Amino acid sequence: MSTLHPLIITPLLDGLSWGVMLVLISMGLTLIFGFLEVVNFAHGGYYMLGGYMAFVSVNAGFGFVPGVLGAIVVITLLGVLTERLVLKPSYDFGPITQLLIMVGVALIIEGAVVLIWGEQSKGVSIPDLLSGSVSFLGVTYPIYRLTIMTIGAIVIVAVWLFLQRSRVGLVIRASLTDKEMARSFGNDIPTIYTLVFAGGVATAALAGALMTPIRGIGPGTGATILLQAFIVVVVGGLGSYRGSVIAGLGLGMLDILVVRYVSFRLGGITIIAALLVVLLIKPRGLFGVQGVMQE
Repeated sequence: MSTLHPLIITPLLDGLSWGVMLVLISMGLTLIFGFLEVVNFAHGGYYMLGGYMAFVSVNAGFGFVPGVLGAIVVITLLGVLTERLVLKPSYDFGPITQLLIMVGVALIIEGAVVLIWGEQSKGVSIPDLLSGSVSFLGVTYPIYRLTIMTIGAIVIVAVWLFLQRSRVGLVIRASLTDKEMARSFGNDIPTIYTLVFAGGVATAALAGALMTPIRGIGPGTGATILLQAFIVVVVGGLGSYRGSVIAGLGLGMLDILVVRYVSFRLGGITIIAALLVVLLIKPRGLFGVQGVMQE
C-alpha cells in the first residue's frame, strides 16, 4: 500500500495548496462584492502586483519574506487609495459605472506593469530556508508548499474569526442585510467600506507574492487569476464567505487532480466545466442567497 502513497497523497497535497491560494484570492473578491456590492475587475491586478512586489524585493537584495510583507503593506495602502479616491465618488452612480471604473483600474495596473517591468514573465527562487523537503506518510513533499498551505489556512481562519467575533465583523455582517440600520447604531460605514476593500485586495496580493516562486508572474497573470477567482465566487455563491472557502478548496483540488491523472491540457478547463454544472443545478451557487453574504 505504501507504494501507492506518492500517487495519491502528492496530487492531493498539490491540489490543497492551490486550493488554499484560490481561497485567499477569491475570499477578498467575495467580501468586496458582498459588502460594497462592487464587482472588482481589478482584483487580479492586485494579485499580480503582489507578485511583482516579491520580485522587486528579491532583486533588490532584501529577500523574499520582506517582499511578501511589503506586498501586503503596499497593496493595502493602494486599496485604501483606490476605495477613497476612485470608488467612493461612484457609489451613487450604480453598479455599471462602478464596474467600468474597476475595469479601468485593471487596465491601468496592467499598463503600469508592462511599462515598468516589461512584457516578459518574472520569477523568484524559493527561499533557501524553505527550499527543502520533508518526508511523511510515505512521500517526500516540498516544505515551501506546506508553508503556503499553513499561511493560507491561518489567514482564512483569522478572517472568519474576525467576521464572527469582532465588533467590525458583526457590523459587516449586519450591514449586508440592512446598511441603514447599521448606520443608525453609530457605525462608520464609509470607513468599513475602505477596510473591507483594502483587506480584500491585500489577501489577493499575499497570494500573488506566495505563488510567484511556483508559478511566476507576468502582465497576463491578472486576467487569468481574475477569471479563476470569479468562477470560485460564483460556484460558492455570490457574497458567501463559506462558499468561497469550500469552492476554492474543491476546485483547486479538482483542477490539479484532473491535470495529474487525466491530461495537462485540461488545466483550467475543469473548473469552467464545474461552474457550468453548478449553475445548471443551483443558479445562485452552492451557498448563494440574493443580497446576503452567508456566514
